[in-house]
Amino acid sequence: MTDPQAEIFPIFPTPIMTIVYSGDFKKEFEFIKNIPYDAKECMFVQNKVVKTGSHFISKNTYLFKDYKELTTLRKFMEKSLATYMEVALSSKEPLTITQSWTNRNPPGTSHHQHTHANSLISGVFYFEDTGKDVPPIQFHKTPDAGFDIHPYKWTDLNSGITFLPAKAGALVIFPSNLQHSVPINEGKKTRYSLSFNTFCLGDLGNKKELSYLNVSKLVKEET
Repeated sequence: MTDPQAEIFPIFPTPIMTIVYSGDFKKEFEFIKNIPYDAKECMFVQNKVVKTGSHFISKNTYLFKDYKELTTLRKFMEKSLATYMEVALSSKEPLTITQSWTNRNPPGTSHHQHTHANSLISGVFYFEDTGKDVPPIQFHKTPDAGFDIHPYKWTDLNSGITFLPAKAGALVIFPSNLQHSVPINEGKKTRYSLSFNTFCLGDLGNKKELSYLNVSKLVKEET
């Protein structure tokens, strides 16, 4: 008698897309290094101990709007967003980049676990390879309520955290409500990245399901 065949279905996957910019971005990298930054304190856990640390965010959080030096990168990211919508979500609705900012993580700093509120899709652009000297982004699974099961080995199906290494010039696009963080920078180099949020000014939802929203039409009607 043979054992019955079991099959696992990983349903409802979270679409995360990476795409690498093929152009030269040395000037943009030097530019973002020299703009003003503010320190942002946060709480994080290291070896099960809660600690306080800082990372740095550009004072200006509308970089694509205010700096023509980043126009080329902005166009690349807008095109990449359209690709994400088409390939990952089968949608042609255009997304508008709202806020855009840079992050600076010197050695010994981290970026706490968080989501991006009031945004649909978010993105992070990397100026250098992540790995030994530059920590990658890590994504966190929403905890399963009520159970804490200890597996004898970790797999893609039972892990609660996934690291996503990236090459220099890589753009990572993901749903804004997906928990993510950056582990402590244990290398000797300062980690720089450029992040942005988005929103849809076109059609959202469905009129028959009473979930319809079109922000741009709503604003025009009220004005």
